[in-house]
Order: sequence, then C-alpha cells, then structure tokens
Amino acid sequence: MTMSVRLIFASVFLAASSFAQDKSITKPGAVILDEDYSKPEAAGRWLTAGGHWSLRDGVLMGTVASRKSPHLVYSRRYHDIQLTARFQLVDNIGLIVRFEGWHGAQSMGVIVSRDAILVQKLQARDDTHVEKNKLADLGRVTQKIDVGRWYNLTLSIIGDELKASVENGGTIIVKNPAFDVDHSEISIVYSGGVGYLSKLKAVVPGPGASADQQ
Repeated sequence: MTMSVRLIFASVFLAASSFAQDKSITKPGAVILDEDYSKPEAAGRWLTAGGHWSLRDGVLMGTVASRKSPHLVYSRRYHDIQLTARFQLVDNIGLIVRFEGWHGAQSMGVIVSRDAILVQKLQARDDTHVEKNKLADLGRVTQKIDVGRWYNLTLSIIGDELKASVENGGTIIVKNPAFDVDHSEISIVYSGGVGYLSKLKAVVPGPGASADQQ
C-alpha cells in the first residue's frame, strides 16, 4: 500500500454521525442502502464529500475536482452490515469503502488497490491518548485488479469480524473489538483518480438478507 493511499485515507476522515438517524437499523434482512444508478432519481441521495460525480448509462462516475478525490457519504446508522458493490478502477490508486464509528467510535476501511485488499483502522476521535487519524493496518491479502475491468466486491461486518473479497480473488478476514460498534455512515472513495460504480447495496445480515449481485 503506497503512502499516497494512506494520506488520502486519512484526509477523508469525516465526522458525519450527526447526519445519521438516531435509531440503528438492526432487523435481520433490513435494507441499509440500495442504490440503483440506472434511475435518474438516484442523484442526490448521497452527500458529496469530494470530487465530482455524474450519472450516465446506469453508471456513477467519480472524478477528481479541486484536487480532492471523488468521495461519497451515505449517512445511515447500523451495527452489522453485508455489502456488495460493483466497481471499476480507471486511472486511480484504489477504491476505499469506509465505515465511520458512531459518536467517536473507531473508523475502519477496506481498501482495494491494484495488487491487494487491505483493512485499516483509524484511532477514535475522542481518544486523547493517541495521535488523531493515526492509521493501523489490520490485515492484507494479495489481489490483482485490472484497470478498466468490472469487479464485484463483497464484504461484511458481523460483531467483531470483518470479511472482504473480490470475485476470482482472495478473501481477507479480520477480527477486532473496534468493529463491534454502531456505525454512522458508509463512504465510497476513489483515491487519486477516476472510478466507476454501477451497484451498491447493503443489508443487515441474517435470515432474509441478500446483497448478492444481480
């Protein structure tokens, strides 16, 4: 993982918990997020935290603007999550899917670069004993990602376990007590360049849950 990815990951750390609903979504099978970018009304459902985003032919495209990487924030309050996304890298370093902790709890991210899947943790905002925004690598697995090719990403957070995989590639499983908290958002970041997103769905794991790619 390059230093540029680390710096970008730290720079997009946002305090967005105030935008999320007060009641956590916990019912098994409940939909946390279901974005259909083929519909015109899909625009405006997110908070743009960086870059420029546009919809075309059922694809959401993010590009750098004002030197900021394309970054979306979907404000939701939830605990466990099962998420799928269909993405494509164009000329950037990688895709980051971030999960912000509720009320200062730990924030974590899954980074899909061109050669690996990496799980990182940020120190809690309210922890005065450590350097704020300090990154900690929690796990890594080799994964080759070709530029210009569509991939399906599947990941879940259940209790203290995070699991992530990209089709036809490796799977990474990380356990950490910091995962077992309520979260206040889902963020999508294409670090340092252009990226495409054609599907994004998240549900609460359990009976009736299905976030499989269509």
